[in-house]
Amino acid sequence: MINFSALKKYTFPFLLVMYAFLFSACSESAREITIDSSFDNGSLGEVRIYGDTLVRGQTMHWIKRDMLGNQFYWFYFRLENVKGKRIQFELTNMAGTYRGNKHKIMLAPMQLVVSYDNENWGRLEDVVFDETSNTLTFACEFRENEAWIAYAHPYSSKRGDHRVSQMKEAGADIEVIGHSVLGRDIHLLTFPGNAVYSPGNQVVFITALQHAGENCGGYFIEGLIDALHEHPGLPDNLIFKIVPMVNPDGLYYGISRYNYAMEDLNSEWDDGISDTINKTVEPEILAIRNWIGKWKKSGGGIDLAIDVHSHSQFLKYNCMHIRDERMEALVRHVNDFWPLQQYYIPYNPSSGNFLDYFTDQEGSLAGTLELTQAHTGDGDYLDIEDYVAYGEGMLEAIIRFIEE
Repeated sequence: MINFSALKKYTFPFLLVMYAFLFSACSESAREITIDSSFDNGSLGEVRIYGDTLVRGQTMHWIKRDMLGNQFYWFYFRLENVKGKRIQFELTNMAGTYRGNKHKIMLAPMQLVVSYDNENWGRLEDVVFDETSNTLTFACEFRENEAWIAYAHPYSSKRGDHRVSQMKEAGADIEVIGHSVLGRDIHLLTFPGNAVYSPGNQVVFITALQHAGENCGGYFIEGLIDALHEHPGLPDNLIFKIVPMVNPDGLYYGISRYNYAMEDLNSEWDDGISDTINKTVEPEILAIRNWIGKWKKSGGGIDLAIDVHSHSQFLKYNCMHIRDERMEALVRHVNDFWPLQQYYIPYNPSSGNFLDYFTDQEGSLAGTLELTQAHTGDGDYLDIEDYVAYGEGMLEAIIRFIEE
């Protein structure tokens, strides 16, 4: 016989639990989607959310001070309340200018990056660019409640500062050689620590992240400096001087290309001659140039200078811009570790760039690296581990090049 009295005793609490569970599940799915980019390296313009299925708006358009550059491509934002929802994103007005010319940075198929912990990143394949309307469309069905989406693998200024601290603990010499527009430190790392220049030394000078949206350069430098720290047989006459983050303000604010004063730092190496609006060299480059002056006064020189940049996802290859045929040997050595092409570029007296400055003003062998943020032609998109491995391989290639 069924004991209805006992059944009633247990049924009511069970129903309460089920109701609470169903209410929680329904309220979870009913929560409005939120989007935020107000964090280190985050960037997004004004967007509108339509229900649970569509986000439409713009990226930030960072306008150069002389109005000849409108850089729009970098975006990096966090979403909440998205688990189980398939959302389409439409980023409009994806057109800009670079040095007065159209900047067609979104023309090729690309794969954006997505993360559920803001550390490990996968790729989004459902990405389309409409050249007629300049609209970038992509979609994602989210498996977690919180997610991050970016144009490419982001690299925060906090992470960069943390890595600098780690290198100090590992015995590298760390100097603050100046400050950014907003007062952030510009660090110079020396390997081996406490190295003093003497005749016969070979000095390699490397910079990265002049352009904030070219984030993979941060991971490249991490691989390089880790390899320097761990290398068992670094030649005694070899000194590395590295500025890992030339543009920390731009990195923090997620600015596509410029510093906080909206200047392209890679046009600032010529004392502002090519800058028709602002004749003063920006403080980030001035800090480096002032250090170079002190280094030379102490008898030091710079034998090899390399600046690390990246293409957009538009170009599917790595390359090094050079002006001296002797640099072909370095490119050849790099190709033993990862694919690199070389491109001669003519001297431009009004460019104000790193390559022309070190070639003509310092008499150094120099090259500007451009890493792809997509793939190298095989369709296998690169990840953070690839960029770290690129930095490790670059160290081995430089050692071979110097010893040659």
